[in-house]
Amino acid sequence: METLLRVMKTWPRTLAKGVQAPIMLHWTATDPAIILPPLANCVTICQMWASQPEGSSEIVRRTVIREIQAIFEQVCKN
Repeated sequence: METLLRVMKTWPRTLAKGVQAPIMLHWTATDPAIILPPLANCVTICQMWASQPEGSSEIVRRTVIREIQAIFEQVCKN
């Protein structure tokens, strides 16, 4: 379980660097020409998290919370 958690923790940074998408995402889903807005927002948040200067984690945390709320609101409307 510890190994699995370590691997999962590397995915946001890997996604942010654009090296490779996590295995649960098909390569076509991250194609800049066709990426869906929620996934594009996720990539942007991963980039914010990976490059955050020390002491700015609160900004990233608030951004994540806002994105989660926006997704829930959209799901509840449908």
